[in-house]
Amino acid sequence: MRRSVLIISNNHRSQVTYAAALNGYGCEIQTTQTIEAGRALLRTYAQPDTIIIDLKHSNTNLRDFVRFVRHDLGYANTQIIIIGGELSEQVAAYNADADQFLVRPVDMATLIKMVA
Repeated sequence: MRRSVLIISNNHRSQVTYAAALNGYGCEIQTTQTIEAGRALLRTYAQPDTIIIDLKHSNTNLRDFVRFVRHDLGYANTQIIIIGGELSEQVAAYNADADQFLVRPVDMATLIKMVA
């Protein structure tokens, strides 16, 4: 069965890199550039197996988004991976109850192992 992945990233290069790597391992990929667009996509499409969030220089409230995914939509089993480069981003991911945090630059083998 193909694993479905939603990638939310405001960095086009990162988005394309993650999508290409995971698509090569049989994942079905959807992408957006903002949390708001991600919310809209999640309301419209089937539950993804994994959501990857990599938002550089964003004031996004990750806790609200994770709550939306887990409680409002009821996607308790969807894995949420946050990617960041700052300690504050790691703390935000932990406080948001994300499943995993990866430090930028991302080791693609690690990302693939987590998702595929």
